[in-house]
Amino acid sequence: MNSQTLKSQTLKSISWRDTCPWLMLVQSIAIAVRGTVWGIAFIGLLLTPLVWNLSESIFLSDSEIIGSSLNPNEVNVQNDAGNEVVRKKIQRMSFWSDSADENWLANVTPLPVFFKFGSPHLALLDPALSIQQNCYYFFGLIGMLILWSLCGGMICRVAATHFTRDERTGPIQAFLFCSKRYVTFLLSGSVPLMVILVFTIPLFFIGILIRIDFMLLLVGFGWCLLLFIGFLMTLLLVPLFFGWSFLWPAIATENADPFEAVSRSFSYPYQKPFQFLFYLTVVLILGFLSSFIVTEIANKSISITQWGTSWGAGFDRVDEIAEIQRLPLDSNPTTTENDPVVATPSDQEIAPTKASYSKIQIFSVKMISFWEGAIRLLAQAFNYGFFFAASTGMYLLMRRDTDQTELDEIYLEALPTDEALPKLQSESLDSAPPAPSSSPASPGSTSESAANSESNSPKIDPPDSES
Repeated sequence: MNSQTLKSQTLKSISWRDTCPWLMLVQSIAIAVRGTVWGIAFIGLLLTPLVWNLSESIFLSDSEIIGSSLNPNEVNVQNDAGNEVVRKKIQRMSFWSDSADENWLANVTPLPVFFKFGSPHLALLDPALSIQQNCYYFFGLIGMLILWSLCGGMICRVAATHFTRDERTGPIQAFLFCSKRYVTFLLSGSVPLMVILVFTIPLFFIGILIRIDFMLLLVGFGWCLLLFIGFLMTLLLVPLFFGWSFLWPAIATENADPFEAVSRSFSYPYQKPFQFLFYLTVVLILGFLSSFIVTEIANKSISITQWGTSWGAGFDRVDEIAEIQRLPLDSNPTTTENDPVVATPSDQEIAPTKASYSKIQIFSVKMISFWEGAIRLLAQAFNYGFFFAASTGMYLLMRRDTDQTELDEIYLEALPTDEALPKLQSESLDSAPPAPSSSPASPGSTSESAANSESNSPKIDPPDSES
């Protein structure tokens, strides 16, 4: 009987969510291309360079940035004693990269997005940087966290509702959710920076003491304690470096506090390292393929537009537009302010200058460059949307593997009192019309009605006994 039952069973469907749960990461592409997520990522990416430019204008000079003078890696500055010392030059934090650059392939993955947030933390640990350079990274990182605590949190919330309940959360709902928990998002995202500050402050004061020879001798005997502090700092920062992308998904999914979010992002990669690496590999493959397609669409859109207009404008006009697009912001592109090399007269005759073109030509071409840059910026914004969406999916999978929590569990806010469901039972009883009933009977009416019924009822004579 059992064999006949087994033979009669047929497979009608497969629950891929239970069989291969990691396939849900494919939905990250669908989330990233949504207008809500793409728009939020575009706004965040548009404002991020403004934060770093402000920090650069306050703390850095042009000579401290790579590429601004003949020596690309070092700069001579004066120390406290007035002597010139060689300082390391730093790389400017750039977010708007031209996809036509020869290294554009390196930006066609979500991995650079990860390092855009992680590289400032690593730069703060570089002992070769000056105080001004550390301030540049510190305050630039603070500004970026202030901005992306809202933008990244909104994307994570949209992704969390999509993964768990297959719902489309709008930008207003995501904004209201994150605005109520903005401090939590900001504090959790600042935890790696706080760890660096907590361990650096005592080391800083000890560094002041070792300026004295006698204190240097004492610190030399207890240097092992300082090495232990460095070991603890490394022990905390390494897992946070790999798991910090789980901080905001934990808040968007669990409504967790900063301590719980940090605890989850710290423990998940350690407890399930192989699952973490597998999910990360899947995300990188999906991110490369999807970002490559988006970038190619953006580049081909620009090139086809240029190709189509070149038939009417002519190649000379197209070359002229290309030359104006390559013009630097200063009036003479052959020299820079800090460049000691003077361009030769022959170079000045060949190289184009702003004086060679009218203001209308320059303004018009700059508008063309603006719109082309906006298209490329949209393509780069896709990487940021995909990164936060995929991080939310990875968090749900790691939570399932570590805490045995179902994938569809998510924190939902309680409905307001005016939007709550009505109490159907109590309202139906109160509003129901009274059932029809006879007039209240007075005492003694029962017997009277009974007598009337007896009188009105037909009387049946008893049968004759003789018959």
